[in-house]
Amino acid sequence: FVGTPDYLAPEVLLGTGHGPTVDWWALGVCLYEMIVGYPPFNAGSPQEIFSNILNFEIDWDDLCDVASDDAANLISRLLIEDPSERLGANGADEVKSHVFFEGVDWEVLLTNKAAITPLFIPSLSSSVDTNYFDDERKGSFGGMTFMEGASPNMAVDDFTDFKNFSFVSIHHLGEMNKDAVEEKKGKKQGEGIKKTIPEAVAEKVKAVEGKDTQQRFEEGGGRMGPEESKQFLLEMSKEELDEQTPDRDEPSSNFLRQTLQLSLEKSQE
Repeated sequence: FVGTPDYLAPEVLLGTGHGPTVDWWALGVCLYEMIVGYPPFNAGSPQEIFSNILNFEIDWDDLCDVASDDAANLISRLLIEDPSERLGANGADEVKSHVFFEGVDWEVLLTNKAAITPLFIPSLSSSVDTNYFDDERKGSFGGMTFMEGASPNMAVDDFTDFKNFSFVSIHHLGEMNKDAVEEKKGKKQGEGIKKTIPEAVAEKVKAVEGKDTQQRFEEGGGRMGPEESKQFLLEMSKEELDEQTPDRDEPSSNFLRQTLQLSLEKSQE
């Protein structure tokens, strides 16, 4: 698969087949990030991000504390794990008709953007006016600025130091945004909203050869609950990967294998 880790839909990671609804999932992630300040499945490495996506580990309290009810509802419906139930599965019209977009004239927006009055127009003194940004920068290097504690000489291939950002001068941004949100509202503990994954177990079984696999599914009567389905599907994906890429030193397959293993461990907790 190809894509930025934070925005990938679960069906892409599981390899169960995907379509246009992955874009609606990505829109939900973008909206969450725009409102809260960081992506819903954010973590320090791609493996952890993928694990959060597969286990649907998302803090809905963070969103509900800063978003309107309509915005929270829109995002929760875009981030439904089952692509057939996801908002937008029946076309863009059902997204555009959501109450969050009430009052938006989509036809005018498409044909004459100048006729739409923005809700907020920044007042700028020049093209480089930064009055709308907090003055948090502590130093400079070669005409560029960086946060206190950041080193301009850090190796860019040390991914874990960058928290999903590709340039050292902003590698603190993800953590800072999260800290700022938590400091403002006070961290609340909660389970959040859980939704189920697609019932794609039967199809996955057919795609994986092996008597043990088929037998295990049949012994369960062909029926599993949401959590059992998720664990079973993860196990099948890992077994299929092991069969297709036995070379454990191959970087891409090893990376995916580690992600699936991490997700399996979390699903069993």
